[in-house]
Amino acid sequence: MPENQGEENETTPPGTSPTLPASQEPAIGSRELAKGSASKRRRIVTWAWISLGAVAGSWLLAAYLILPAIWRHYEHQPALETAPKTTLTLRAFPETPSTSA
Repeated sequence: MPENQGEENETTPPGTSPTLPASQEPAIGSRELAKGSASKRRRIVTWAWISLGAVAGSWLLAAYLILPAIWRHYEHQPALETAPKTTLTLRAFPETPSTSA
């Protein structure tokens, strides 16, 4: 049995236990470092895809549902309010004779 059992060691302050060795960083190229790096990369890629999907979904929702529902066409001239909003070309009326001879 050691003689100084129960007595305090000179290198450690009284009432404290000796410190345990700190966890060592994994060596570069070890599997542990690669595993943590891959996990972080996977989280970033997942976050990027979710963000891209949220932006695309918001744009589609706004462009095709919300904005068309609240869109109003206001005319500055009341006489043009009932005028057709499309034009017709000569091709639309094939029975009309052409003016060139």
